[in-house]
Amino acid sequence: MGCGTGLAVSIAAERGCQAIGTDISPQAIRTAEERYPHIEFVEANGEDLPFADNSFDYVTALGSLEHYLIPEIGLREILRVARPDAKICIVLPNRYFLFNILAVTFTGDHHFGQWQIQERLETKKGWIRFLSENGFIIEKIKQDRFYGSFPIFESPNPWKIFKRLIRRLLSWLTPKNLAYQFIFIGRSDKK
Repeated sequence: MGCGTGLAVSIAAERGCQAIGTDISPQAIRTAEERYPHIEFVEANGEDLPFADNSFDYVTALGSLEHYLIPEIGLREILRVARPDAKICIVLPNRYFLFNILAVTFTGDHHFGQWQIQERLETKKGWIRFLSENGFIIEKIKQDRFYGSFPIFESPNPWKIFKRLIRRLLSWLTPKNLAYQFIFIGRSDKK
């Protein structure tokens, strides 16, 4: 769900899954179809998926659910199309991301990062409550080490190298409650 231009769907397909990507954006779907013509992509609203109940063994929503007008409906759709024993991975943003706190503290910029007009932000506890109250059984919670993934030596500029080293270090030292995003792995509560 919310596949964008299809990268994650293509990775799933490379690993042997019969993968289908959905996105509400017609342009994202066109781009995904051009990049990965061997994969099925469907333009669809995540709050009203065009799939039968219990259709999928794996369902992912990687940074999309928080943008839905009514995320509870989107989560119910994820659970509806997932088989009872399906694995589900949902990535959700942290209201208290360390780098956002630092930006507000030192620059006063409260729009730092990827905050968008339609985006629900919650703490880890808030997302746990949201998921649990809507039928998602959490099996694991991992943190997304966002700044830990950028190449350190991409630029020969010593200042940029230093800043990337500091970001990488902070990313690895960041407590889970201050992570960029939370990765929730679990399943539906249906039997």
